[in-house]
Amino acid sequence: MSRRPNLQLVRERPPEQKCSIAATVSMAGRQEVQVRGVTAMASPRGFGHVAIRVGRVLLYVEDRDALEALQEAVRRAVEVAEPVFEPLDSPRARLGR
Repeated sequence: MSRRPNLQLVRERPPEQKCSIAATVSMAGRQEVQVRGVTAMASPRGFGHVAIRVGRVLLYVEDRDALEALQEAVRRAVEVAEPVFEPLDSPRARLGR
């Protein structure tokens, strides 16, 4: 069975689709992190994205606006973490509790 290459690389995204699912995830402790870029040619859906995995959470970021929003959220989280979590040099933090 011969497969013809799919030359249609640019497909329209669903109109105004901002996020395909909403989820709540709790994380604690060190997490494995993996990041990879997928080009439009390699993507089964026909457009590029960045895949970000933290622990068992996987995000597909499909454009720069979404990536910048994620970057801003992490920046803000780092800012609010200081008063929320114990200092890194505390005995309890060193024990991972």
